[in-house]
Amino acid sequence: EVAIMKTLNKLAMVTAIMLPELLPLVMSKTIERTMKHGLTPYSPAAFALQGLVIGFFLGDTKAGVALGETAISLLQLTGSKQDAGQTKLVMYASIWHWRNPIEEIEQPLIEGYQGGMAAGEVDPAMWCIVSYVEACLVTGRPLPALDEELSTQSKVMEDFRQHTQIRYTKIIWQAIQNLRGMSDHCVKLVGDAFNEETATAKQGSEIERVTLQGRVYYTLYNAPIFGEFQIGADIIVDKLHDCVKDATGVALYPIRIFFGAYCCYITLSQTLHGKGDSNGSGSGTSIGNRKHKASAYRKTAKVCKQMLKKWIQGGNPNLTHCLSMLNAEKCVLKRKYDNAVGHYRAAIDFTRKRGFIHMEGLATERLAYCLLVQGEREDASALHEASIRLFSDWGADKKVEVMESRWQRAIERGGR
Repeated sequence: EVAIMKTLNKLAMVTAIMLPELLPLVMSKTIERTMKHGLTPYSPAAFALQGLVIGFFLGDTKAGVALGETAISLLQLTGSKQDAGQTKLVMYASIWHWRNPIEEIEQPLIEGYQGGMAAGEVDPAMWCIVSYVEACLVTGRPLPALDEELSTQSKVMEDFRQHTQIRYTKIIWQAIQNLRGMSDHCVKLVGDAFNEETATAKQGSEIERVTLQGRVYYTLYNAPIFGEFQIGADIIVDKLHDCVKDATGVALYPIRIFFGAYCCYITLSQTLHGKGDSNGSGSGTSIGNRKHKASAYRKTAKVCKQMLKKWIQGGNPNLTHCLSMLNAEKCVLKRKYDNAVGHYRAAIDFTRKRGFIHMEGLATERLAYCLLVQGEREDASALHEASIRLFSDWGADKKVEVMESRWQRAIERGGR
């Protein structure tokens, strides 16, 4: 029975990567065996995975967290080291943050990594460290420290031949190096860590799947930060269904949905106002083609915003600023700039309290452009300088470089 439970848990992990929509079916079998044959050293992970099914896939986050807490209690009760890494991975990467501050998952994921490695459970241990880095990209931990962490861990992954995790890790690493200015590119994932133009993988393999997913996820992460809003908007319009279908509740998932909606609203403003946004690269397509896309941008933004509202109403405490920023951009779309200012100030207050330095920088930057459009040049310039300091403190030197050149052009155009 122990061997069967171990196999089912491993099957659940593979299913979560390759066919997450089938995870509820796999977990029903696991829980059925636990109820019939009693606890095994692998039962805590089974309860955690069931918490993921109920909390994320079925939407009952309160029950999901409760099951996750049961899993952690069972881990402590049994003293089991088998699957301790997997239990903490599922609990803290995919369950806890839906109803609790996301900052609370960072240390447990480190512990999951350490425990998994000590028990010889290398696969979930490595996913713990990947999830830790992704959580740090949500909370705004300094990029140089994450860069160093990924440099170290990629070597460990190579030593243990964790090829799937290596590929995904290097995609994340390249996105961070782009932000830091260690690549010639902003959004395109090309550099020393990863090259999207040359990366290959066996068709149908886990590596191919995480490569395709990682490229979408981290292009969508960097695009709005660098002001390449149409790139982000086109990705989410094209890939929203896949993002939802492939989701397993990880910390960056709601941020992807937010960034997608954010890019759609701003690109829609560019389309309907008939000009490139002064905070972005502008649209490279004809006016006729942009208007043709406007309906898709509007529809996708609405769907994404509804998802965020549902999560916040369901108890997620980490997304308030996201909704405020979307409300601000919707006001900009309608040219209700005074209302937009209020929403952006609310987002800035929230992110400052939580220490989300990069999101505070993004909201401050957009507020600066909003004021510049209204002719409040002195206040706008002060906010823009504040935004530069925030991104500099985050370690995003390339972002700062792009900001400075675009701001000068915006000043010359009077904010238009």
